[in-house]
Amino acid sequence: YRRGDGVRVDITKSLSLLQRSCEGGVTDNCADLADVLHDGTDGVPKDEARAFEIGSLTCRRTGGTSGCLTAAEAGMAIKKSDAEVFELLKSECEHGSFNGCEVLADFYANGRGTPKNVEKARAIWKQSCEDFSSDESCAKLGKKSAATKSSAAKPAPAVAKKPKKSKK
Repeated sequence: YRRGDGVRVDITKSLSLLQRSCEGGVTDNCADLADVLHDGTDGVPKDEARAFEIGSLTCRRTGGTSGCLTAAEAGMAIKKSDAEVFELLKSECEHGSFNGCEVLADFYANGRGTPKNVEKARAIWKQSCEDFSSDESCAKLGKKSAATKSSAAKPAPAVAKKPKKSKK
């Protein structure tokens, strides 16, 4: 209903169905609902407060495997405490979210919601730079990512070599 796939677009019905399935315990739909509300996509108005509420609940329900990053981003938008956002980011990062880890590193580096810890931040940036070729993380370390290096590296122009003269 949200995208009009085979039916007439009906945003109200779409959100109602997502909400109902979320309340029924379908955590994937809870995460989807939180994302839609956070992004304001497909004609759905942004609602950061609801996105935070639903994303946080989903994060808790899934043990940190879903909804945490959306909740953290919505939490920053509605000015939730840095400590609360930090915990959501930490949970997201612990479950392998590249994006969650990058934001968490910034929190460590700036002492937002946690004591300042530049070494932890650098360790996360290093991993993001090396494992995911993150230009942003690499730049924070004063390096170029592997992706940037390979796209910047241009093959040397072919130079015709003169045949060697034989000594007779």
